[in-house]
Amino acid sequence: MKISKISLALAIGFAAASASAQTANMAVSATIAGSCSLVANPLAFSVYDPLAGSPLDVATTVAVTCTTGAGATLAMGPGQNVTGAGAGAQRRMRVGATANYLNYSIFQPSGTAPGDACAYTAGWGNGTTAGAVLAIGAAPGPTARSYNVCGRIPAGQSSAIGSYVDTVVVTVTL
Repeated sequence: MKISKISLALAIGFAAASASAQTANMAVSATIAGSCSLVANPLAFSVYDPLAGSPLDVATTVAVTCTTGAGATLAMGPGQNVTGAGAGAQRRMRVGATANYLNYSIFQPSGTAPGDACAYTAGWGNGTTAGAVLAIGAAPGPTARSYNVCGRIPAGQSSAIGSYVDTVVVTVTL
């Protein structure tokens, strides 16, 4: 019997020793930084007729995907062939390395909601050249929102035959 009492006492002693554990709290954290991605579709005017009595208007879209809750602005650069400076800058397409240019403008949609129609009234620029930026509201979720980009070539330009091109940098800024 003495052996059983000693074994029982040792078992109780070991159980008591292992039951005196210590605990601590560990902080866990993360930060979500605001970010946006952008897809800019081509603004293709197709065939321009300088003898037509009205401007050539076309539209395309840019798609913006931002972190939930992030608001941003969309800016359109002046292009590679711009003439003039500031608010009076004029975007131009060019035929190769020639001196042949074709003026055009880029306008914001009628409002700041995705899908708002073209109004051809408010120039779209980078805030200092060729118009204002477009302020878009906070993203409701991480899905793409599509905004119309409205292009116009004024009527009656006497430009030479050729394929005119330009490149405009589109920027989304948080």
